[in-house]
Amino acid sequence: MSKEKQLVEASVSLFSSSGIGDLGIEYGCGIEVSISAELLPKRVKLLRHNYPKSTVIEGDITLTAPKVIECWNKKHCNARPLLITLSPPCQGMSTNGAGKIAAEVKKGNRPPEDERNKLLIPALEVVKSLQPEYFLVENVPNMKNTVISWRKNKPKRLIELIPKSVGMGYEIHSFVIDFANYGVPHHRKRLITIGRRTGAKKSTLSEHSKPPHWFNSGSESEQISVSEAIGNLLRTKKSDPLHRTPKMNERHIFWASHIPGDSGNTAHMNACSNTSCKHIDEFRVVVCTKCGGLLPRPHVLEKDGAVRAIKGYKTSYRRMSPHSPANTITMNSGVPSSDVKLHYNQARVLTLKEIMVLSTFHDITNKKTKQTAHEWAGKYSFDCVMAETDYVLQKNIIRQSLGESIPPLAMQRMVKSLIEDWPE
Repeated sequence: MSKEKQLVEASVSLFSSSGIGDLGIEYGCGIEVSISAELLPKRVKLLRHNYPKSTVIEGDITLTAPKVIECWNKKHCNARPLLITLSPPCQGMSTNGAGKIAAEVKKGNRPPEDERNKLLIPALEVVKSLQPEYFLVENVPNMKNTVISWRKNKPKRLIELIPKSVGMGYEIHSFVIDFANYGVPHHRKRLITIGRRTGAKKSTLSEHSKPPHWFNSGSESEQISVSEAIGNLLRTKKSDPLHRTPKMNERHIFWASHIPGDSGNTAHMNACSNTSCKHIDEFRVVVCTKCGGLLPRPHVLEKDGAVRAIKGYKTSYRRMSPHSPANTITMNSGVPSSDVKLHYNQARVLTLKEIMVLSTFHDITNKKTKQTAHEWAGKYSFDCVMAETDYVLQKNIIRQSLGESIPPLAMQRMVKSLIEDWPE
């Protein structure tokens, strides 16, 4: 009988996404993030700058998984890690990206199966080899319905391949939670799959409609509204690169300025701007049917002078509601035409600082309503990859990183429950 390997209180982070979620592990739980693996060079640079004691391995996980294993064993003398976290790309699984993907497949621009959906499998080889005490997989809820071609090209649900891929001896549970119930000021529903090493002869998977009774998934009473979180940041500041007014098209600003503040409405339903009219037409109408004036709604001018409504849903060019957590923060947080991205009463998208607060990267400092003090505050900087002109852009590394990351507060709460609450 082989001797049980020693357990080291350290973690491995796969698909690290700049290490934002890892703040909740390193500082929130006091567990060293010893090894990180990431594909994109800018994010690798951020990891190396902000986690100087961590070994960061750059490249495609299908090629780097053996290197992650080798590096861990060399660094920790073949001991077992306490935790491995995995947050593989979700674009091929998410419903937000499904329409675009289907359209590209139809045009013949991409194969029917998104290869990114298979990246979890080589990452699970790291789990199988290193045998952590716990592992945590995070992805969009649609991952539970994602099917990939498996051995001999047989279709298999990705979630069902987890127990087959991690080897013997894991009790695995899978369920959906909303990070807003942890006090994260935006709704972020995610499929969470957790595993604990049992030493049994096989691994088992239990799929749940809600988290196991012992798992701390927070509650609706902990939810924080947008206005409670960023209500003290209404005025932007030129002196603060994180809180400067984001760049926006003048037409977008004009349309946004006509959406009533605090209404949660969309520019697609703006009333006529003629003070003697104020008529409200149906959706997709851009010329007032009462006075004939051009409505302050999303539109384009054709070469022949005709006016055409911009195609889109009522969620585009829409204000957030001030009375509830924000919609999911995505990489498009600076794009007004994306789903519910406009400030709840300003004619702009959110600043970087506001996105940081909603992602729990930055503390809430609104003493009149809510206030937080995160252990990781001030422990992370983007400066090493940001030029002065980058901060006001609609798309930059901060928006991309926060849009793809597990909020640090959610990571902290999940990992603590994983380690402290799992019944013996």
